[in-house]
Amino acid sequence: MILTIDGPASSGKSTLALLVAREKEWSVLDSGLCYRLAGYLDHKDLLRSTMGESLSALGISFDGTTFMRDRRDISARLRTPQGDRRSSQIARSKEVREMLKSFFRDFSENTPTDGLVAEGRDMGTVVFPHAEKKIYLVADEAIREERRQKERGEPDPHLLERDRSDRERPLAPLRPAADAFLLDTTNLSAQEALQVALRVLDG
Repeated sequence: MILTIDGPASSGKSTLALLVAREKEWSVLDSGLCYRLAGYLDHKDLLRSTMGESLSALGISFDGTTFMRDRRDISARLRTPQGDRRSSQIARSKEVREMLKSFFRDFSENTPTDGLVAEGRDMGTVVFPHAEKKIYLVADEAIREERRQKERGEPDPHLLERDRSDRERPLAPLRPAADAFLLDTTNLSAQEALQVALRVLDG
């Protein structure tokens, strides 16, 4: 089974995805981290072959939530304001999106568990349009900005601008799938959001 969780920045996607996966003993796919890696590396080199082949050639492994290189976790290097900007820019590339879409689908087919929680911005609309269950998260802008500041230790002045840009881009815009369950996390704790997600899965 595939559950997609989409939504804007700091709406709670990553936290909810990890909690659901832990509860159900499923795998997780953090698609945003993959876009950050593509922005961090020279994406022109990546496009010369498949994403999987490129990662192998670079000695990089991916378990769905973490990138390892030379036995070191390089994911923290990608979760930075600069990484946010680069990933948002590179996400406008049709070639990069097609490459990553294939990578995501290959990952889902080879996951060692019975289910996959795929979180991102177009998981339910483009990458896994036939997923059995879909959730789209929303939250008040002020709350999302506050969450990002707590996460990063400093304000993110471009958070809302990037979300607006992603909603307005012609290629795979940020929007809920027609069959997605809309979940407002503004006033919910992580555990409360988890309980709602589990009810969606059981429904």
